Amino acid sequence: MAESMKKEQPCIRCAECVNRCPVGINPVFIMNTMKSMPVDKAKVKALDPLKCTDCGICTQVCPSGIDVATIVKRSKVIAKLP
Repeated sequence: MAESMKKEQPCIRCAECVNRCPVGINPVFIMNTMKSMPVDKAKVKALDPLKCTDCGICTQVCPSGIDVATIVKRSKVIAKLP
């Protein structure tokens, strides 16, 4: 089965996305914050997603097939809000 066709599984908290992030952010914390409703804008900003360079490594290394990069990208929109 192609990588892009892999069914997303729940996060297993392996920290691969954290360990491989070239800018040192915590993609899994950002993802979890973005999934909580309502989204806590202050918490998103504190996690500093604007440092993300959109390299996509977090998604590539995720053994659960989670598109972490897209979630982090969405968090950057939240982080820019006043």
